[in-house]
Formats: sequence, structure tokens, C-alpha cells
Amino acid sequence: DVWDNFLNYHNNNPALKAIYKSYLLSYYSNAVGISELGSALCDVVDKMNQGDPDNFGNKNIVLVGHSMGGLVARSSLAFQQNFGAFNGKPLGERVLKIITLATPHHGSPLANGPARDQRAGVGWEAVISNADNFNLLFWSTGPGWNQVNRSDLRWDNYDGLLNYDLYPDERNFWLDELNQNQTYDSKIIAYGGAIAPGIFCGFDKYCWGTTILGGAFDLANDGVVPLGSAQFEGRPVVARYFSDYNHSEMAEGKGPKDVSLFERIRDDLLNIKRPSDKAILIFPSGHVSTSTPTYSWSAVLTASQYYLEVNDSAKTGRIQAWYTAKEAGCALGTGICSVSPATALANGATQWRIQTRNDSGDGPWSEAMSFTVAEGLTW
Repeated sequence: DVWDNFLNYHNNNPALKAIYKSYLLSYYSNAVGISELGSALCDVVDKMNQGDPDNFGNKNIVLVGHSMGGLVARSSLAFQQNFGAFNGKPLGERVLKIITLATPHHGSPLANGPARDQRAGVGWEAVISNADNFNLLFWSTGPGWNQVNRSDLRWDNYDGLLNYDLYPDERNFWLDELNQNQTYDSKIIAYGGAIAPGIFCGFDKYCWGTTILGGAFDLANDGVVPLGSAQFEGRPVVARYFSDYNHSEMAEGKGPKDVSLFERIRDDLLNIKRPSDKAILIFPSGHVSTSTPTYSWSAVLTASQYYLEVNDSAKTGRIQAWYTAKEAGCALGTGICSVSPATALANGATQWRIQTRNDSGDGPWSEAMSFTVAEGLTW
């Protein structure tokens, strides 16, 4: 499987396992459009939210996609979740980063038909035709240029490469629309690879692909996707480059002992700033005999600030205050945090909770804890 090597690397890397749990989504290509696959991805995540709202449903996620999978991931971002902490929000608000590997963000001319052949010119038509006839191009054994999913992967013509005035039916309206929405572009880390054109390609489909894309279109590529497309040229993304990696190797690596790609992905994953986790409250609970109790909770490693909210029997929001981790006595993110606000509480039923925060934004609220203030009373 395309992900076996990376999943093996992940499962044997303590730093990654300490932070990330991997989930693998499989889908059938060439049955429905990429937009429908994106919706299905969001639905799968939402079902997991519904089944585990207090754990999975509260967590941010990172999407990693290879080839068309990167477009499926991007397409999913606009669809709304209906369960968990992110209920009512598009999936993109929950996703911290999208790592795409050899994804055709601008499409690929190899997915086109007559417009591709016309642009390649007379000298290349015979080469393309022969490669097609012997099923030596990536698309040869799949659908036609006007069928899903190949139709979703045609060149978006951001650079004017193809003559869509002459071949208007080859315009990729779906990809145009996806790329017009730049809301989450800054979350993309786009990996691209390139291989050299071959001399004697034999039955190597990537060799034929790179020879045609490089020779006929002057595009560096991995045998399927031009480098500029894989790196989402012209958009505010972080771009990575792997020389001499073909399209499959951009997910699988170059062999069992090659971990350079996975190490780069690992570094990107570990450098993602994550919202802080949920705090666990300790005290006060039950009955307290003072109107100014000390509030304590377990420190959260990723939190730099804590927001204390206390509602007493006389006023909602009696205490609403931010404290730095240092002010709460837990600057290292370990042990117990505690604060002693001077604000006096009214006698009676009281409830409090903590929200965490770091540079990535506000984290989740803790579960609320109840207690009863009975200053001056004997129990």
C-alpha cells in the first residue's frame, strides 16, 4: 500500500506517536468526483466526532494526502461538522495543517486530451499516441479526459499553457472553483518531486510521463504532476522539494531504507503549533468554608495561559480572568496550577471551569466543577 512505509515510520517514532494518532482513509477513484470524496471525508470525521465527542471530537487534526488525495483533503475543508467541539464549523477551522505530497493543485496536462496534444505539437503527437496505445502513460488505463476523476485533474491553466479558447470543453471548472477559495492556503505544506527525462523508457510510465511533460511542455515533474502544480505555485503555501523522486516515491519513499522524505514530514508535523489541551480541575469541589478559595487544576504542557470563569449563586461571571502559566505557578507545563483571586463569592451553589490558550489560539474548556460556598456556616 502507498502508505505502508510512512505508517511504519510513524509507528516506530516515539516523538510522532506521543502527539499523533494516524487514521487511514481509503476511497475508490474514478467513481465519483473529488468534491463528493471531500464531502465523504468530512462525513467520516463527523461520524467519529459523534462516536467519541469528548476525545476525538475535541481534537484538532492534520490531513496528509498523496496525489489526488491532497485535493480530496482540500475539498473537505469547506464542509460543515455537526458533532463534537467543532459543531457548526467547517472542517477547515479544525485542521491545523494540510500536508500534500505530489498533489496536482493546478492539475496536470497529462490529464487533458486534445488540448494537451495540440500544445505538444506535431513532433510529440506520435510519442504521446504510442505511449497511450501501449498504456505507458499514467492516465492510459484509466478514464477518458472528460470522465471522473481525470476530468477533475485537468490543467487549471493558471499559466496559460493550453489553448482553452480552442478547446473550451477541457476547462477544469471544478479545480478553478476550488482554487478561488484561498481561505486555508496558509495551512498547506506542499511537497513536490521531479525526475529527469528518460532516454530508453521501456515500460516505465513515469519515465514516459516526465519525458513528455519535460520535452513537450518544458515542465519539471515527477512523471505525472508538474513541480509547479505540486508546490502550488503562486499561492502562499510552504513548498518542499525532493529531487529524483517520482510520483509514487513522493509517498512511499525510494525504498525501505529511505527515510529522508519521512524525516521531513516528521519535522513538519512536530513543528505544527497545536492549541493547548483540556485542563483537569482539582479543587474547589464539595463544600468550602471560605468565599475566596484557591482554584487548582492540572497543568497542561501546551498551555501558556489559563482563563478562570466562576459563576456563583448571585452572578454569572463573578470571576473572569486570564492568568499566565507563570502566574499560576506552572510555567513548565507540569504539576499543579493554582490561583487565589481576591474576589469574594456569594454563599450558595457555585460552578467554575478553565480554558487554555497558547500562540495557536484558544484551547478547549475543561469540564465544569461545582462546589458550595458556606462561609460562616457549619456543616
